[in-house]
Amino acid sequence: MTDIPGRSLPRFLDPASIQHIQEYVLNQQNPDGGFRGRSPESDLYYTVFGLTCLAILQMPIPATVVCGYLDPFGDGANLDFVHLTCLSRCWGFLTQDLLARPLLQTALAKRLAAYQCADGAFHRQIGQDQGLAYESFLAVQAHLSLQLAVPRATELCAALQRLRTADHAFANTTGAIHGTTTVTAAVVMLWRLFGHELSPQIAEWLLERQHPHGGFTAHPNISTPDLLATATALQALAVLHRLQDVHRPACLHFVEHLWTDSGGFCGHWNDPMPDCEYTFYGLLALDWLAASGPLP
Repeated sequence: MTDIPGRSLPRFLDPASIQHIQEYVLNQQNPDGGFRGRSPESDLYYTVFGLTCLAILQMPIPATVVCGYLDPFGDGANLDFVHLTCLSRCWGFLTQDLLARPLLQTALAKRLAAYQCADGAFHRQIGQDQGLAYESFLAVQAHLSLQLAVPRATELCAALQRLRTADHAFANTTGAIHGTTTVTAAVVMLWRLFGHELSPQIAEWLLERQHPHGGFTAHPNISTPDLLATATALQALAVLHRLQDVHRPACLHFVEHLWTDSGGFCGHWNDPMPDCEYTFYGLLALDWLAASGPLP
């Protein structure tokens, strides 16, 4: 789940295109070492995506300056759950620096543990009985980035069963009629990581989310595709061995349409502003589209 994609990108992107995206990503890094999103200030959330883009594009991580940005956050005592996982994931790109800080590694793990629920899954609020799928996905990524085992992984996987919806997908909370693409993809990735059996009905549900003009929608009642849903659906379908059933030319056209002159990617057709997050999802989508063979 923490594997960095990008091996298939040269099948689609020529060196000049890759360099253009590289320049965009580098331009999103602030002098303090963090990456900005849609405001000028650095943000841990966007720093995760900036560093991931650098790794996908096989660019060196500027460890010294990134450490300078991360160090003031300490063990994340003043962070919410999402940004705590982001801090942990950022340190995962700085292996030598992380291993040189064993007390930090332990402290981050302790803070993450506070968000694990009675059922083994994770919640963004401390003290909950039942966890959520998206939060569990983030927590697992954080643990793997810290090179730590995920506690109670078997219980975590079992807990996600109750989030299954009647249409054979998954929602982030119980009682939903329909699943969502991103949550369903997250469950697929978690279950694959821990060796849980994956139902073929999940793949059928994901394939039904394909839009006729390319891309995937986030929900059965949403008519417009977006890049987040598209990239995560493609990744999940690859795990489910159904990538060959994707309408690849239309999907490629959709992703290309969101690639801007700046070198970054936008999130959907009506989104005028690229950022590191959607640039990551654009690269992820292109990587999976190219992985199953030559593109048109």
